Amino acid sequence: MFQYRKRMKLLRPRFVTSLISGLVLTLGVLPASSASAAPTFSTYVASPSIGWSEGIAVDASGNLFISSYDYGTVFEQPSTGGPLVRVATISGNNIKGLAVDQQGDLFIGAQGSGYLYEESAATIRSGLDATPVNGLVHVASSPSGEIGGLSVDTYGDLLFASGGQVYAVTAGTLATPASLPATTANTRLLAITNSATSIGAAEDVAVAPSGDLLIADNSGRVLDVPSSALSAALAGTPVASSSLRVIANRATSGFVSPIAVKVDASGDVFIGDDYTGLIYEITAGDVAASLSSGTPVASSSMNQVTTITPMGMQLQGLAFGPSGLLYVGDGNNDIIRVSSTSFASPSNITSLSLSSGVNSLTASWSATGSGT
Repeated sequence: MFQYRKRMKLLRPRFVTSLISGLVLTLGVLPASSASAAPTFSTYVASPSIGWSEGIAVDASGNLFISSYDYGTVFEQPSTGGPLVRVATISGNNIKGLAVDQQGDLFIGAQGSGYLYEESAATIRSGLDATPVNGLVHVASSPSGEIGGLSVDTYGDLLFASGGQVYAVTAGTLATPASLPATTANTRLLAITNSATSIGAAEDVAVAPSGDLLIADNSGRVLDVPSSALSAALAGTPVASSSLRVIANRATSGFVSPIAVKVDASGDVFIGDDYTGLIYEITAGDVAASLSSGTPVASSSMNQVTTITPMGMQLQGLAFGPSGLLYVGDGNNDIIRVSSTSFASPSNITSLSLSSGVNSLTASWSATGSGT
């Protein structure tokens, strides 16, 4: 079974020849169909305290959370600026995944223990450096001890990757913290997939606006679980291999080792390739065409969002902010970068009117933003 392990902070040989002392990494981009302009990526946070970020997440106010795999800590970079603030410490653990729900509660995956913790928005705002005995609630334990990426769906269900499976803790369970486990024994985990489902090692998960679940599989695939199958799984019926659809793979799509997958508000899928450090985009239309045909997206339909010059980066995480900005974690250099312009972001309705007729109701509205 695949095991996560601490990665060495070394540039891969392919990048060493392009390392030029004193130069700053700039990511130039090719046009992306969901953005109004082709953005560049600039440094948003750079600090040795980050210590190899394996996960990043952004709340509804634009506050950025960064996990340190090396040091077992979680930092917040406030949207208002200022220095990094430590919000959680889990001693003796490598922290892998992060996710934030709609209430601003933070979920943290601790690789060493295989535990998942929740830190409430109120605890974060109090300025407390929360620990497992002071401010963190133990919400789940990974059966394998492996923790990949985390995602929270629109209903508040927590989904997380664990080895060759994906699990969930339902919103109803999370709403009753007194009933959550204080030990590794946890019968409240829900297996979204099981041993009969064909997944290598699930590196990351993301829920699309359609309700489908996307899985980055380190065997070189990005998988789609239909919303109907996900709903059934959340009710207790694991997803069968026959329900998994491969929307992209290394054989035909051009990437090598997908470590991160995220979806913007328009349904475009973004894939981070751990091997090359590149980010790719699949438009919602191409995703739909792939699901309809049963054929993985071809490399010609993969928009390469970033190029790398002049230094190499080892990509470890992606996250979208509330305005559609894309944040990129560079574990190799202890840097988080952000796009200069927004990808698709949810629309903000500025006016709404309703008119009724015979057996009909018509809604009209004005909105800002490019999302749905």
